[in-house]
Amino acid sequence: MTTAKPWIVEDNTKNKFLVNRNTFIDKDILKMERERIFDRVWVYVGHESEIPNP
Repeated sequence: MTTAKPWIVEDNTKNKFLVNRNTFIDKDILKMERERIFDRVWVYVGHESEIPNP
């Protein structure tokens, strides 16, 4: 995991909220998201009738 820059920068006094772009490609973050989000709950992405060619 890259630690050179913070993953999130939030400064309410300047109305600033930035997400480091490496957050979206980091394998460790993906692993953590899978464990903490997708392994715990069902995530509704749509109904089968919305898929044109299932």
